[in-house]
Amino acid sequence: MPPLSPEAQNLIDEGRRFKPTASRVSPSCPSGDELLDIAAVVAGTKPAAIVDLEDGDSALGRELLAAGRSAGYEVHRAMGDLSSDDTHLIFGKPRNVAVIARVYLTTPLREFRKFAPHAMIGKALGYPDEAIKAWWDEWRQLRQRLQQMRRGAPASLILPWVGLDTLR
Repeated sequence: MPPLSPEAQNLIDEGRRFKPTASRVSPSCPSGDELLDIAAVVAGTKPAAIVDLEDGDSALGRELLAAGRSAGYEVHRAMGDLSSDDTHLIFGKPRNVAVIARVYLTTPLREFRKFAPHAMIGKALGYPDEAIKAWWDEWRQLRQRLQQMRRGAPASLILPWVGLDTLR
């Protein structure tokens, strides 16, 4: 691995301490700092990460990705996803990147209404099984509430909480 800046080394050291749990599946939870996810991949405590291009394209992001590449990790650029036109980077162990890219980019939208694609991506990202199941249960509840809303039920009865960022 090439010599790293102190900032990059500190992030990688922090990534080494990361242990996924059902309530914190990525180092970026709850801060949203996806550089922590990249650093955890480089540190070997997370098998893969999906991050916004802007995080991976920052000077520190490029340094971390270069360190990961020199250690045998892969980067795949994905244009858009199911919810936006943003560009994402899929970064991690080659096998995990391949699984995520295949599911993420080739699964038809109607198939994403099923559990299997979410479970495959969650596993490839290193999420614990209980976290994947909890996220899926929350996702189904939200879909049911949105269907009720479409049928005219008051929103206050349907959406008492909003917060699907339990998994990132």
